[in-house]
Amino acid sequence: MTGGVIIQGVAALNYPEYQVERWQGTLILYAVVLFAFFFNTLLARLLPFAEVFAFMGADGATHMSEEVAEPRTTIPWALITSITLNGFLGFGMLIALLYYQGDIMGSKTGFPFIEAFLQSLHSLLWATAYTSILLVLLMFANVAVLAAASRRTYAFARDNGLPFSSYIGHLHERTKLPL
Repeated sequence: MTGGVIIQGVAALNYPEYQVERWQGTLILYAVVLFAFFFNTLLARLLPFAEVFAFMGADGATHMSEEVAEPRTTIPWALITSITLNGFLGFGMLIALLYYQGDIMGSKTGFPFIEAFLQSLHSLLWATAYTSILLVLLMFANVAVLAAASRRTYAFARDNGLPFSSYIGHLHERTKLPL
């Protein structure tokens, strides 16, 4: 749900007349889930690339080592890229948040970090850009979580651990994915 309401927060930041409604956040959430489903089915060949941006920890790449081409080089590259990217982005966020020391809890966006970006950067454009970077990371995290759930469901079904395992435990003929 966070991705959907952060999108609403960006809209409220850029369009002061916009009124945040909960039902709109729910619809945006459905759009985020559909994006993750679309990415995991039709763009599955790009999944290893997308998962580089979705790691929640340094060991994230190791969980997909069986599925990547040339894991001896791809996995270390993915780990280094993820740690470097997250380090730079985290440092930028830390500087922006620590620079501003005012009241950020009364933000009309619903997210104090968006207000902190706006107040510390003194720029609507840069506050939107920083928040958009987080949104992209959240979107790819949704893609990765759906892919992980799909893999685990397939693994349980393959071992007859779920109802309807004979149907769920097969790979799609064309894509070779557990759909």
